[in-house]
Amino acid sequence: MNTAKIAWLCGAAALVASTLATAQQHAEGGKAYAIFNCGHCHGEDARTPKKQGVPKIAGLDSRYVAEKTGKLVESESHKGVIAGCAELPTKAQIQTIAEWVSRQAR
Repeated sequence: MNTAKIAWLCGAAALVASTLATAQQHAEGGKAYAIFNCGHCHGEDARTPKKQGVPKIAGLDSRYVAEKTGKLVESESHKGVIAGCAELPTKAQIQTIAEWVSRQAR
């Protein structure tokens, strides 16, 4: 097998692995969104809020969503909303949720 074919196969394998990892991360973000009841206010799809004054967050920049959510969790201003949860989301969970939200069609 020549070098070009080996390089192409390695590149293709890396692309497949990256795609699978991204799909797994996307699924985890959706699960975390559900676990922490984000859909209770923002809608199950993050674009159909269930309460007046609640923003549509689908498609927003993940850094923006993570920053805002992190501040809200730290200030416990979402305490009433996530009262059914045993614990608050960690920074890593917030980032995973934010990345999922950012990939949702606006």
